Amino acid sequence: DRRSRDSDVQPPECWFVVECGSPLFVESRGFRVNVIRHLQSVDHFALDIKSCANDVPPAAAQIAVRTIAGQRAILFRLFESVARPGRYLDHEMNLRRLGGDRLKFLLAFPDLYEIGMSNLAVQILYELINCRPDTLCERFFAPWTDMAAVLRRENEPLRSLESGRPLKEFDVLGFSIGYELTFTNILNILDLASLPVWAKDRDNSHPLVIAGGSAVFTPEPVADFFDLFVIGEAEEVLPRLLELVKEHKTAVGL
Repeated sequence: DRRSRDSDVQPPECWFVVECGSPLFVESRGFRVNVIRHLQSVDHFALDIKSCANDVPPAAAQIAVRTIAGQRAILFRLFESVARPGRYLDHEMNLRRLGGDRLKFLLAFPDLYEIGMSNLAVQILYELINCRPDTLCERFFAPWTDMAAVLRRENEPLRSLESGRPLKEFDVLGFSIGYELTFTNILNILDLASLPVWAKDRDNSHPLVIAGGSAVFTPEPVADFFDLFVIGEAEEVLPRLLELVKEHKTAVGL
């Protein structure tokens, strides 16, 4: 009986949400449930299961969506006064999520999502790092002024795009810097992430803050804010650098 089977079901851990226009899709491996979401208030979601694969009980879909809705209530509260909130949501189709005991690398582009996603270096490095079995790479893009103001007001940390993990919980924070006008954005990002801006004030409890890109061929103006620079083609240097970071973490017991 379908109803009795629904009553005992638990949502699989791999459920996640992506937003595509008006509908909200709850996805699991091999399953897709089309959900219409009505945001009646910042803390309440009215959910209506419109369609469901035969082998995914509706009760599981309801549980999964409500769980995620509760976790994201704070995000929607922040987004009430923010333009283009899609910049900060993991709304992309085929978004890669990796878990396990991996070195956590955050690839940060110090400008808006729309600009960063058109940057080929971001795409290449994201694929290069995530192809490694011992490393996961997530992305971050600079918030616009309205989002930055809301984060400061609500005392909320900056988070990665894929998992929503706070920036300060990564092992490496790597900036891809294409032009000098984003230097001040980087300082703002470090401050919003509750990380010491000056390199001399950071220790092993903080991420390693590095930078690469065409703007760091003359790195001296921002040398005091970074732990190291990758000058030249990062594709050649990054694999060895990641190995060194892993060795260091093992040596200091992190």
